[in-house]
Amino acid sequence: MDEVKKSPCVGICSTVYGDEVCKGCKRFYDEIIVWNSWDDTQKKAVYERLEALMDQAMADKLTINTPASLQAELTQHGIPYQHFKSHCWWLFLLWVKKPEALNNWQRLGITVNTAYENIPPTELLNQIDDAVNLKAQQLFNEKQKSS
Repeated sequence: MDEVKKSPCVGICSTVYGDEVCKGCKRFYDEIIVWNSWDDTQKKAVYERLEALMDQAMADKLTINTPASLQAELTQHGIPYQHFKSHCWWLFLLWVKKPEALNNWQRLGITVNTAYENIPPTELLNQIDDAVNLKAQQLFNEKQKSS
């Protein structure tokens, strides 16, 4: 399974500054340390958690109607995305790597839900990112308590 061999790293690692959960890829620091020694099953479990977090955070805010438009934009800018199955993660990667590409939701095949349509794309994605970071930290804390 090639998609699980690549790291979910987005190049913004905050664990080097002492964070327990990376603000970039949302992995736990201990997962980052041992990532290269893990088998596909272990990596796949992390990807599934990361994708679920992002999908949940975006679910009530926007809908990705045309994933092919998002794929085309990522490809045009040379942003690797194939290791993620989640279209929401594709959008997150585009925001992280090329935020200026988010100037037109319709061109990307995205519909923003009415309650959020007046929020600029970068601000909306900041809100989503904050929600994912908060939930990832909660999951890390729960993991620590149970171990």
